[in-house]
Amino acid sequence: MNLVFTVIVSTVITISAMAHEGGHWLIKGRVAHIATNEKSESIVSDSTMPELEITYMLSSNWGVGLELGYSQPLVKVRPKLKAIDEIIGSPPEAVSKDFKVFLNSGPMVINTKVLPTNLTLQYHFLTKSNIRPYMSAGINYTHIFKEHMPVDPKNFKPLEKKLVKDIEIDGAWGLAIKAGVDITLSEDWFINLDVKYIDTSIKVTNENFEQGNKLGINPYSFGIGIGIGIGIGIDRKF
Repeated sequence: MNLVFTVIVSTVITISAMAHEGGHWLIKGRVAHIATNEKSESIVSDSTMPELEITYMLSSNWGVGLELGYSQPLVKVRPKLKAIDEIIGSPPEAVSKDFKVFLNSGPMVINTKVLPTNLTLQYHFLTKSNIRPYMSAGINYTHIFKEHMPVDPKNFKPLEKKLVKDIEIDGAWGLAIKAGVDITLSEDWFINLDVKYIDTSIKVTNENFEQGNKLGINPYSFGIGIGIGIGIGIDRKF
């Protein structure tokens, strides 16, 4: 194991370094694990997703990066419902048996599809080295669509069905902070590692909820992938 590590380190040291310059493009594909950090009673499940990042270098150190991802987390919420008789009428015995079981079964589980997007300003260190760390900060927008509750409401009454059908999760803006490193593999290719924090909240709404359920998810992301430099100059080390 020590021999393998030594060989890898020696190889990285001797490979020609990639030199960033203004006008160059860095394109990275990653697999990222998203770990949520909720500050509410509701829950957003952790997930793993593919990411694409495209960076345009403004200079040898400064760049602008656009990141796109896709995930399918589960959202669990405990909404405060309006009075039952306002939703399904009275008397209480008019509530269907299946709907009573649903209400008492715990959090509502919602399947979602999520498109997180980050636009950041980056600063790259040691741009002529084989190991090039960078930091970035910018804005995040999380678009959520295809909200679906995995329940079978076939035995629900019409207004009961409406309760579980008309659920929406609003997209949200937030702050994105990231640190990463690019490690040279060849003249054009490199390994990319990154970690980021997104400060954002989403809101689950339904006309039958007393108020929307705000979820301060604030996720951390840990990613690994591979990238290619386009228009990269090579600084030979002899």
